Amino acid sequence: MGGWACKVWFASKCTKTFSIGDRVGYNGGDVAELIGFDADGDFIVRRADGSEAAWYRCNSTRLLSIGDRVHYCGGDVATVEGFDDE
Repeated sequence: MGGWACKVWFASKCTKTFSIGDRVGYNGGDVAELIGFDADGDFIVRRADGSEAAWYRCNSTRLLSIGDRVHYCGGDVATVEGFDDE
């Protein structure tokens, strides 16, 4: 394999890393855009109203965005094109 070590990981144990520009949710239902990281690795975010806040990484979740590649149970792979009203 070209010098690469191959490992098998359980999908349920994996999470996508956070990147600047990601949509993130916080406990309590707030949603914002990740704009940076503080010295502890927690998040600096910008809400839709333009206000900025520091959020603890452990209380944040990366949200799906249009254009994300997703895997569905059963093996289907697709790209998010939009969301329904529910």
